[in-house]
This record gives sequence, structure tokens and C-alpha cells, in this order.
Amino acid sequence: MKLLIVIVNFNSADLAIDCLRSLAAQRADLGETDVKVVITDNASTDDSVGRIGTAIATNGWGQWVDPKRLPRNGGFAYGNNAAIAPALGTSDKPTFILLLNPDTIVRPGAIQTLLDFMEKNPQVGIAGSRLEDPDGTAQRSAFRFHSIAGEFERGIRIGFVTKLLAARMIAPPVSDHAEACDWVAGAAMIVRTAVFEQVGLMDEK
Repeated sequence: MKLLIVIVNFNSADLAIDCLRSLAAQRADLGETDVKVVITDNASTDDSVGRIGTAIATNGWGQWVDPKRLPRNGGFAYGNNAAIAPALGTSDKPTFILLLNPDTIVRPGAIQTLLDFMEKNPQVGIAGSRLEDPDGTAQRSAFRFHSIAGEFERGIRIGFVTKLLAARMIAPPVSDHAEACDWVAGAAMIVRTAVFEQVGLMDEK
């Protein structure tokens, strides 16, 4: 398997179903046998589990979407690890793992773009995608580590100071091309499986 997509749901069935629908539209382009989705439910207190299960059955998504109900709401890392850990122990483990928020709608070609980037850049362990509001406005999703200078710039926000400390800005302006950064938003983050094998699963604390 080339790609495992993990979606963690908590009381957001409508959003998660819309996300799955956007993935279904791209599945043929990605290679139907190369992509699997695991949607974990962090002990939702509404009818998420039933509604998502019904959507999977009604739309015929059962061959590529695996719902997994978890016993408690352990948070983002817990929900992702519950899908990642079993995948690492299989003979058909994925080459890449995409962590995807349930409130995302994946634009056509977006996942293939991420896969192409990772395959062309084997030194890259993690990459984030461009995130946009529904109207297409880009969101800042690539960040630098916090520093005294970065916090000062963020607090004061004066033109000449911002220009002077541009290289220390925690959330730099959105770029139209790939750039190295310290961390990316977890809403849509692709990780090389080798990273988990080398450093372990996500820290649930």
C-alpha cells in the first residue's frame, strides 16, 4: 500500500462524511488499491459512529474506508496512533501516512501533489499541504519554532519591526512554492512511514 489516510473524528459526522466524499472523487486517480482510509472515532457523544457507518455502506466505500470506534477521547495523537500502530505491523504497510482533519475538503489533485513531492524529495520526512478557506483564501500553515524575537514581532506588529524580524516570524506569509519550515499544521500532514519507524508514534501526552 502506498498511502494510509487517517481521519480522527469527534462529534463531526457531517464534516467527516464530506471529507470522505472528496477523497472518493480522487481515489481512481490515486490507484484504487494503493490508498486506504481509517477513520477513528474518539468516543463521540453524538450519533457520529452510526451516521459515518451508514454513509460508508450507502456509498459503497467499505472496500477502502475502515471505521474504528475508540473506547475514549484520548485526543489528536491518541486517535491517529490507533490507526498508525496497526498499519506499521502489517506486511502491506504504507509508504506514506496522511493525517487529515475531518473538516477538510480535499481539492482535486492535492493528494497526488503531496505524494509526488515526497517521492521526489526522499530527504523530507514530513510535508504539509496548502490550506485554504472555502473561498480559496490561503491559510498560514507552515511555521517556525517559537523564539523571543518571534514572540516580540508577533506582539508588537509594527511595520519596520516586522520587516527587521521577518526571518524570525513564527507564522510567515503563505508562499506559492515549497519551502522548508520547522513545523506544519496538523490539518493535512503527510508523513513518511519510516519516520514513525525511526522515532516512534505520536506523543499522546
